[in-house]
Amino acid sequence: MKNRMVNVSVDQYRESHIWLRINFGKANKCESKKCKHHSKIFDWALIHGKKYECKRKNFKMLCRGCHVKYDAYKGKHLSDKHKLAISEGNKGTIFTKERRKNISKSLIGKSIGMKGRTHSEEAKRKMSESHIGIRHTKEAKLKMSKSQSGKNNSMYGKTHSEKTKKKMSKSCNNSSENNPFYGRKHTEETKRKISISRTGKHYPRT
Repeated sequence: MKNRMVNVSVDQYRESHIWLRINFGKANKCESKKCKHHSKIFDWALIHGKKYECKRKNFKMLCRGCHVKYDAYKGKHLSDKHKLAISEGNKGTIFTKERRKNISKSLIGKSIGMKGRTHSEEAKRKMSESHIGIRHTKEAKLKMSKSQSGKNNSMYGKTHSEKTKKKMSKSCNNSSENNPFYGRKHTEETKRKISISRTGKHYPRT
């Protein structure tokens, strides 16, 4: 393949990677000195400051973990396609106890996710709208059920303290403003659906 550039960046990316595979094969190692050898998947990564040209010196081999960190350091934003490739590549990966411990240590003192922050009303609205009409499949429901059953449940072998029980009872009291259904009533249609769903089932009185 000739060493030429094209106007479209996507074509530049595709052409340079095809050229690398033809002439040097698939990436099979990590050339980063800081690599901790956690990932077994390797990529050809563009070196900072270089262009997508058919030149070996413009690229280096990195494991998936180092590749993501390398791009993030440069301030790049990963495309949805790249994120999907990373997700697929990490499927089935099992973190060892030592690795989980190291990750935990590295995050001490850092702001994690939404800790200490709250979503704006606009963000909440968008998240709510994005879930409208989405339904889990029976297979997904079964998996979620199994993941929370028995020893997998966070409350397995534990019991709530009397203080916690009182707080839960108070928060769920229909006459309390803390109850999400406070001041609202079921429609006749909803009542009918609830009635049908409970028909033939035995609910012992408490």
